Amino acid sequence: GGGGAPPPRPGEIEIVSNYFRLEIDPGVVWYKYTARICNVRRKKKMDEEGNEVRDENGRKVFAGFQAVESNGDVHELSDQREGLQSLRRRVFGKMREQVREKGADIGYNGGDVVYGNRKLVFDTLESEVQEKGAERGHGIYGPSDPGTSEDPPAAKKTYGTFFVCVKATCDENDADSDLVKNKWFRVTLVESAVVEVSKILSDLTSPPAAFEALQQALDVVSKTTLTKTLTCFGRSPRHFFFPERDQRDICGRSLRRLWTGDSIHAPFVGYTENTRICSNGRVCTMSDVCLKYLTRSSFSDGSPIPVLDARKNTIAGVRVGDLHAPIPPENREAIRLAIGKLTMKVEYVKNFSPKDLQKRRDRGWSEAKIEKNRREVRMNVTMKEDKTSEDEKVHAQIKWTANDPSLHSFEVSPRPRDGEDPENAPPPETHTVCSYFLKRYGITLKYPHMPMVCIGRGPHKVVEWFPIEFFYQSLGKVRNANDPQQVEQHLKFCDEFSGLGIIKKLEELSNNSAIYEHQKNHLRIFGIQKDRSPVSLTAKVLQEPTIQFGKSKANILDGSWNLRDAQFYQPATMMSFGVIDFINRGDEAIKFFGNILSSCRKHNIQLPYNISSGKDEYIAVKNVALMGDIGNISNSFQNAIEKAKEFFWYDRSHFFEERNIWHKSRVLLRARKDLLSWESVLLIPPPNKNIKKCGVIYEGRQPTHYIKHDGQISSARLKVEAVLKRTGETKRVDPFDVHFDGCRHRAIFNDRPEKIEIIRKVFELEDETIIETNFEERDPFFIVDESLIEPISMIFVFLPDDSKRNYDEVKRMSHSTFAIPSQCIVKFRQQRSPHQFCSNIALKVNTKLSSKSNNARAWNTSHGVIEGLPWMPEAPTLVLGFAISRGLGQDSRSVIVGHVALDPGCMQLAPHTSVVQSKTDIIPNNIFEEMTKTLLQHFVSYTEKYPVRVVVYRDGVSEGDFMHVLENECKVLRKVCCQNIPINKRTSSGECNNKCQGEGCIFCCPPITFIVCQTQHNIRVVPKMHTGLKHKNVYSGTCLDQEILDVKDSLLIATKDVPCDPSMCFEDPREAGYDFLLTSQGGLKGTSKPVMYRVLLNENAVWKPHNYAGSALTKTKLQLCTFHMAFQYGTATKAVRIPPVVKYSQRLAGMMMGYIHLMIRDGEIALDRGGDVPKYVTTALNKNNLPNNILHKLSPYDYELGESRPPAFPHNSA
Repeated sequence: GGGGAPPPRPGEIEIVSNYFRLEIDPGVVWYKYTARICNVRRKKKMDEEGNEVRDENGRKVFAGFQAVESNGDVHELSDQREGLQSLRRRVFGKMREQVREKGADIGYNGGDVVYGNRKLVFDTLESEVQEKGAERGHGIYGPSDPGTSEDPPAAKKTYGTFFVCVKATCDENDADSDLVKNKWFRVTLVESAVVEVSKILSDLTSPPAAFEALQQALDVVSKTTLTKTLTCFGRSPRHFFFPERDQRDICGRSLRRLWTGDSIHAPFVGYTENTRICSNGRVCTMSDVCLKYLTRSSFSDGSPIPVLDARKNTIAGVRVGDLHAPIPPENREAIRLAIGKLTMKVEYVKNFSPKDLQKRRDRGWSEAKIEKNRREVRMNVTMKEDKTSEDEKVHAQIKWTANDPSLHSFEVSPRPRDGEDPENAPPPETHTVCSYFLKRYGITLKYPHMPMVCIGRGPHKVVEWFPIEFFYQSLGKVRNANDPQQVEQHLKFCDEFSGLGIIKKLEELSNNSAIYEHQKNHLRIFGIQKDRSPVSLTAKVLQEPTIQFGKSKANILDGSWNLRDAQFYQPATMMSFGVIDFINRGDEAIKFFGNILSSCRKHNIQLPYNISSGKDEYIAVKNVALMGDIGNISNSFQNAIEKAKEFFWYDRSHFFEERNIWHKSRVLLRARKDLLSWESVLLIPPPNKNIKKCGVIYEGRQPTHYIKHDGQISSARLKVEAVLKRTGETKRVDPFDVHFDGCRHRAIFNDRPEKIEIIRKVFELEDETIIETNFEERDPFFIVDESLIEPISMIFVFLPDDSKRNYDEVKRMSHSTFAIPSQCIVKFRQQRSPHQFCSNIALKVNTKLSSKSNNARAWNTSHGVIEGLPWMPEAPTLVLGFAISRGLGQDSRSVIVGHVALDPGCMQLAPHTSVVQSKTDIIPNNIFEEMTKTLLQHFVSYTEKYPVRVVVYRDGVSEGDFMHVLENECKVLRKVCCQNIPINKRTSSGECNNKCQGEGCIFCCPPITFIVCQTQHNIRVVPKMHTGLKHKNVYSGTCLDQEILDVKDSLLIATKDVPCDPSMCFEDPREAGYDFLLTSQGGLKGTSKPVMYRVLLNENAVWKPHNYAGSALTKTKLQLCTFHMAFQYGTATKAVRIPPVVKYSQRLAGMMMGYIHLMIRDGEIALDRGGDVPKYVTTALNKNNLPNNILHKLSPYDYELGESRPPAFPHNSA
């Protein structure tokens, strides 16, 4: 493995987390209220004659409110509608001011739940509400509320209403907020629950639902001041961003320069906070620093950012060319999409005529008021459809010029003058937007040929269109912010504030004056005190495994090792290959491919038989290499396969014939009636070049050819007559014993290679008669169809860049269309260390070519005297990993991928995939049943054993779905085991003692351990002191299983409900929770992020495996086993963050999501709506290719044919 001995690792390490303790006062009780917000308008007070009443200053007098109704329903401010959440938070913030005047306080986040620190004092009981509802015919929420309930009214519950006035589209402290109209809302609160905070926390026997409800309450209360003082987005905000004016001071050295330029986007530093109830009832807030790119509202000099930038000739960042001519049709869609992603501000200044100015002065207006009246603004608007037309086809968001009446025009009726007869009024005038602003406000548009945008209904209740030159950017989210440059800047920020640096930055932000005092005072009212210092803990450092190469051991340094001078533990065989060069720069790619083959040979990978390094290898590569067409990857992939066949199988170049040698491969034979197997052969080119068949030579004494001798046709075996150079003897050699190394032939005699000189071919008849002369060689004795020959081993693809589109297309060809592993190579000219680069490619090649027959792996791991993983080899254990990749935005597809570990080391894997028309964390039962059944068959075929234990690692589950996933997926898994594992392999008695009727239970099925891998979280753990490593992170293998874990873990959820049978269970196996936080990977840049392993069920800690002397899966063994799995990722020389059985599922799911639309487009798959959940299946168009398609559950190299390497083997995703 190279390198010196690694430094010693400690058994423990002092760490600092991003958790801050919350101390709860004794006897704290909160009250939960459901809230509804609806639009209201003030009712004018009328006198007895029906005239408006005005005060002494001439202002209207109002008498109460009335709800705004639409089609008979009260117009509610929904918490589900995007864009209304900020308005709801402003309404609650205003309502909070009224509540605080009464000596109380509330917590809110914009959703439909509000928490009070004590019972809010209202005048009306709910029993009275029902009575009044009966009188009015509806409930307190308006006509849509029937006012009845199946439950009897609780007399102690109260309700109340608040009327609040807020700015409709901006905060009150925003610039120009005085130009935005106010809007009135009614908030109705109804008491729904009493939250006994202190009581729940002090009693760990409280049900899990009580802790979940309390955690939600704590989270809402703690975030209330953040929603008020910082900028946030969404219904339940998680990220809170500091004001734009402060960003330059807090963004760090790496990002500061980005705030001095004129970019329309900028990196905003923010703050996240989540409240967690931890083990033993402690409460903490988990805080973190976040960074997101948002659209700026102003440049660094404070000037607004126009959507139409005349300096750059761009609209929303899209170049448009000439601003004084209509936009060409080919540019319009890009502009429409770019504007659609923006939140904007409309601003223009009206030019009053001298007559209008005098009128205002005559009314007593000051110059300041006149100037204010000249400015018109619309705050925080977005592009919307104009739905005033009944024809949906003409609902437009944007029109491409402001002065074309054929695109958009409207009529304006002149206002009647005082005393003027309406019948004599002048006729309406027809205007474009351009002419209207000129006539009405004296504004001449600078760019009348540029587009105009609809922003929906404005304050005057009409749909408004404005020219694009009136629009300016507002602060808002950037969609699809995955630009490589932005990602690079994000990584620089993470690297600048890594290790303890991120904790110090977090303390700086949390103690910021904009947060600390507001939050401190608010929490104190709710009986909470927050510790200003983060929680420090002691974590374990788990022991690393031993990594064994072919002839040496690796030196592991913090989870990483190298391949220097290492021969692979079990090298693969690459019998043939193809090369596609999409770079097309002469022989540059071909020459570099020689380095790759050299690295493969150095690591002991078996390259094509009878092709030696040097000149012969270069000739072979030149013959198979194809100059590809990047515009037609499918055709190039197919042509590369055919070109490789022509060289290796059919010897069209006469390479093998000229050297008196043969290409070695394998063909498929039926060993028994029910079993197919592979057989090694030498290939003989077919006599007819137009047929897709090959002659083959089998090992042994079987005939190889038909020959004509003495007028008779006989079957005979080919032999090679040669002279041994060492002794001068003449010998006859079987073709399987002849090898050519590029300079000379060698043959095996008495298990020893000898140099030979070939004289001629001869044939041996069945009676051992040798035919040396006077014969005519006819057809091969055995001729097989090319479909029975082992496919081309691998296609190497040189790509011009790292474009995801090209990569996805190559992998689709590999995974689905042609079912041949591929290896992509990019940026090889930029490598500072080509040898290391080629070694890494050799590692990937070895992993992708792994199969049951070669058991290929670059290394093997061991723990002490135990080979493989801890605990796993004790008994046949089915290890499954599942991941889900969901479509973005409106794409409702989900790709579900499962993998099964085929060997006790969990290094060889087999996949199953499914694509469903649904976005969910939960795998539908019918899909999960099909997947687990297929994966179980893979396992049984490969190991020839039935599992007696099951371990499931599940990714992609949100916390709210834990129990639903556990109940459904465990139930389905037991059913599959029950139906597919013989009863005598599951129980000693041959029947289920629990009488489960074939549905499966713990008494008749293998015990299950179900683990959810939570990767999407904000937990940080960093070393308290410098570790001596180059980075600032914790050691690889740092494990934490105390204090900051979830409270549910300490409730023994994983084993609490597992039944016990003394004869079948371990003695006193239960421990105080099994959850743990593990950092498997070594640190490189930034701050290492651990994985939270939530053990929902651990029957293997309680139940013994059937007929095996296995041990209990204790917390320590589970942690060590999971950590050692991280070293089994066969395509990287480092411990990975998550077990490979899950990581490969994540990777394959993500890749399939990238090219699934291409499979649909080309008709390879189609949506089947026949099941409970619509899913995609292979189509008739792809019928002949079914076994190759990645969605087909069986594979021609799987248990059907005696092999366990599908063509779409998961390692192909590397």
